[in-house]
Amino acid sequence: MCCCSVADSPPSRPWAPRLRWSRSISDHGAIPAPQIPRGACPGRGPPSARHADTHRPRERCAGSLPGRSGHGYNHRLFAQSAAMLELGLKVLLAYLLGSVMGSLLLGRLRGGIDIRSLGSGNAGGTNALRTQGGAFAAGVLVIDIGKGVLAALVLPGLALPGVPLDPAMPREVVVYGCALAAVTGHVWPLWHEFRGGKGAATAVGLIAVLAPALVVPMLLVWLGIVTTTGIVGLATITVAALAPLLVALGWPVGHEGFFWFALAVATLILYTHRSNMARLRAGTENRVERLMLFRRKR
Repeated sequence: MCCCSVADSPPSRPWAPRLRWSRSISDHGAIPAPQIPRGACPGRGPPSARHADTHRPRERCAGSLPGRSGHGYNHRLFAQSAAMLELGLKVLLAYLLGSVMGSLLLGRLRGGIDIRSLGSGNAGGTNALRTQGGAFAAGVLVIDIGKGVLAALVLPGLALPGVPLDPAMPREVVVYGCALAAVTGHVWPLWHEFRGGKGAATAVGLIAVLAPALVVPMLLVWLGIVTTTGIVGLATITVAALAPLLVALGWPVGHEGFFWFALAVATLILYTHRSNMARLRAGTENRVERLMLFRRKR
């Protein structure tokens, strides 16, 4: 009888462990029990390398969080923090800029006049025209429109000390954030007990920078209503609602997302003119007859 070893014959299953006989068959005449190599499990396949490394601890960089590479994650976290810091500081500066009221500033130079105690009680250009005259109102408009221009044109690209400009931050986010903050500061100024204007003049400065193509049609509509009716509030409400409508109809504007900005500003201006709308419904809205081309005969 020939003496052979099972280890010399190829296994029927390539993943099965090789078995070795302790002694040849001819020594005892019986088939001895095979010796199974340590780590093998007959009938269940070879030990997996994935299972073998299950309990091996992962190597991490010092100071990194689980599942994130230390240097790359910390760099992204710092960049996001710098971007949010830049956005927050510039929005705050835009709000403080909007809180500078042209009518109250010029009123102090004129001897401490507060037009909020005169006329309609508003600190805007219309009440300035009605109570202080054309020259005073023109100065108020220059200041209030200039705030919008600075907030949308200069402040977003301004390099603040210790705050780097993040190229990953979309500039439109900073621009629109500063623009909304400026018009909000005009309506609720920090420096003047949160009693300001109605936001129209500052919105004009913002639109002149962000969508100059809208200025001419809006100005023509505003002048047409004012010169025929003398009702400045009606003209302002109409033009505020006209801006997002023109953008929705495809009027060309330079910035993406301007429709939502125009819609937000229009909503704010309609809110600040709610008393004007109530007087319009009642037929008691004030008129500025000096702006009318054809004045009514008394």
